[in-house]
Amino acid sequence: MASPCTAIGFAHGGTLCVSPCDSALIRPIETVNGAAPVELTVCVKHCDIAIQQSDAGAVAFFEVIQQDAGQPYALGGVRKIAVSPEGERLYAVSPEDGALAVFEREPGGGLTFLGAHTDRSSGGDIERLAGAMDVAVSADGSAVYVVSGFDDALLLFNGTTAGLALAASYHMDTHDIPGLDTPARLALSPDGAHVYVGTSNPDASDAVLIFSVDDGAGRLAQAGRYDSGVDDVRALAFSSDGRHLYVADASGLTLLARDANLASVNHGQLSYVTAYRPGESGVEGIAGAMAIALAPDGAQVYVAGASDNAVTVFDRDADSGLLAKLASYRNGEDGIDGLNGPLGLAVSPDGGHVYVASNNDNALLVLRRERDTGLLSYLETRRNGDRGVVDGLNSVLDVAVSPDGANLYTASPIEKKIGVFTVPAADLGLAITSSAGTGVGEAGVRIVVSNAGPNAAEGVRLSGPLPSGIAAVDFDAPVGIGCEQSSQQIDCEVGTLPAGAMIEIDVLVAFAPPVAISYTAVVSAAQRDPDLSNNTDTVIITVASDEEEEGDPPEESPSDTGNPPTNPRSGGGSVDWMLLLIAGLVLVAKRRHGLAHGTAE
Repeated sequence: MASPCTAIGFAHGGTLCVSPCDSALIRPIETVNGAAPVELTVCVKHCDIAIQQSDAGAVAFFEVIQQDAGQPYALGGVRKIAVSPEGERLYAVSPEDGALAVFEREPGGGLTFLGAHTDRSSGGDIERLAGAMDVAVSADGSAVYVVSGFDDALLLFNGTTAGLALAASYHMDTHDIPGLDTPARLALSPDGAHVYVGTSNPDASDAVLIFSVDDGAGRLAQAGRYDSGVDDVRALAFSSDGRHLYVADASGLTLLARDANLASVNHGQLSYVTAYRPGESGVEGIAGAMAIALAPDGAQVYVAGASDNAVTVFDRDADSGLLAKLASYRNGEDGIDGLNGPLGLAVSPDGGHVYVASNNDNALLVLRRERDTGLLSYLETRRNGDRGVVDGLNSVLDVAVSPDGANLYTASPIEKKIGVFTVPAADLGLAITSSAGTGVGEAGVRIVVSNAGPNAAEGVRLSGPLPSGIAAVDFDAPVGIGCEQSSQQIDCEVGTLPAGAMIEIDVLVAFAPPVAISYTAVVSAAQRDPDLSNNTDTVIITVASDEEEEGDPPEESPSDTGNPPTNPRSGGGSVDWMLLLIAGLVLVAKRRHGLAHGTAE
């Protein structure tokens, strides 16, 4: 690989870009057949660097599970699905059949039917299962809960190797449980101590009922209820610490506080905090709220507003649970297609995607999520019947993601189907090495981004946002690489990073001393990454200052992961860079603090 910014200049606008990098130099990129590397050298002063990959093929149809005369899967009107926490089973409830169907999840994500419990009114084996509306699985996978809207019941099943056995059922009249009238939604507290049931009766006041779990026998006992202003509960979602419960109902979104203190006499009880109503205090995009999902880190809350054909994201305060609207994403805006009537919502376990089940469009929508901000951007839409292959999305009601993020499952009630989709993966890796040269106020870093596959990373883009106070730089692009500059932004379309290939980037920055740089990088992908442990690297750079004597350059500093050092030119300053590779690939070098033109920022 050619050394960066050394005696090689490209004329641009009457100037010559040479060391010490008073403008940007983008060196040729060559893509060779097979797994040979792609080489890229960037020489820039005070410049943040980003590489992005476009998000082609974010999900792929795999198979469909369909109920027919020869396959009694009990999927009539299938409404809700849940994957067990360990990822071994999928459960589906169907109000039309009054059924709970159980599937084994095979390697690759395919489903094998294990059996089903159906209500006796449908010729089955279980009482009180008519109108099965929702299903939830305990954290250890040993208990499965189902609510039956027609029978006003809450059922508890215990898992076994052969399937599920009914352990207990709780009915409004038989068990004297007031308020268990048309139960529609379920949520389990993260500590496993309580089950919460939301009701949806158009002819009576609704509530969120609280049941305590007997750790010994797994039985339930009613422990309380919250019924102030709740109307037609559509979704329940807990924060990961169990202190906040978000309720979507006919009026919008309500925040309830939960007593999560195990020693408290009020453990598990709910109290009102605040409500978010469409059109009030700038809140929009949540009319007809039907689904709620929290980011894995709890920093954002996502709400599907069916009447607004929108997904709205709120920033969330971890301590209070309070929300602040961040953005709304509507059908037909910003390229979004297929967001009519969103009813189901899921966030990928790695926080890189949001998936939406769009009922009116018979579609599965894929949105990329920026992990640092929670903001979304449109990737693609899979519609029922696409290319004569995609199935399981007709009038889709729900979407669930497997714990490993490798598969999506959709509920199609009209056609009595469960759609199975795969989420292609590209295992990105990152290694950084650095060296310090004799140039005053210079620093050099070599960034190696690799793709271990199994899928290619396509549409790689290079973007460079410039810090304020730094003049926009010139650049030259080789044939085949399209670059443009707008205001404080450099964008280059690089191309494809195949599986097994890598990109090497040499960055030379110049700024005023002192003498240390902490260089941290994080690599992530809009495509699913099966191994995030190799996506971060940090290196400390020793640089030269005008107080150091001339002589041999300081020793090179390898990254903390033990990667061998390289020998690009380098220099000094006090800058903390964050590099982020997103979208298939995004690599962002974000300077957090430092000196510009000798003045502290």
